[in-house]
Amino acid sequence: MPQPFNERYKDSRPLIKGGRDCLITRPSHAAYIANIAHMWTHIDVLFGVLLGVLTKSDASTSMMIYTSIVNNGTRFDILKKFVNAELNDELIQQFNKIIKKYRELSPSRNKIIHGMWAISDEKPDEIYLVDPNWHLNNLASWFGGEVVIKNKSNMEINVYTINDFIDIQGNIINFEKLLNEFCSTSEVYISSN
Repeated sequence: MPQPFNERYKDSRPLIKGGRDCLITRPSHAAYIANIAHMWTHIDVLFGVLLGVLTKSDASTSMMIYTSIVNNGTRFDILKKFVNAELNDELIQQFNKIIKKYRELSPSRNKIIHGMWAISDEKPDEIYLVDPNWHLNNLASWFGGEVVIKNKSNMEINVYTINDFIDIQGNIINFEKLLNEFCSTSEVYISSN
């Protein structure tokens, strides 16, 4: 898993630089970031499929409905209402575990997809996920200003290697299998009742 920059480099720190084009110089890392986004889209599709199973509607209709709802909390509230109405207690508990697991995985995905990245010429096998507040603070200092950051102790830079991305993809794959199995089991249950 990614390591905090300050823990990994306690003594001698590499010089890092960001910018909108920095990932172009790390195409392998950038490909993993793109693939994680792509894999997460598969998760969204499966939730849309689940909505179709629960509402006994066709896939295109359920995907149109599911993707028109942009807030995940609202999406899950709607799914939960159908799960509670259509499935047995065991499947309801499984669904609750799936949502809990989703919420555990989601923050790492969100950081990766929405993160600000930096690189170091000294460490070509690493890229750095930079807290936007750290970035703002540095920008302001370059121009002689200061950004008021309420909780500087939460500002982070995390070090990512290819293996970190592989681990995260493995977690997403395992979750996708779990969700896919739940969709299939739910469909069998609904069909037999």
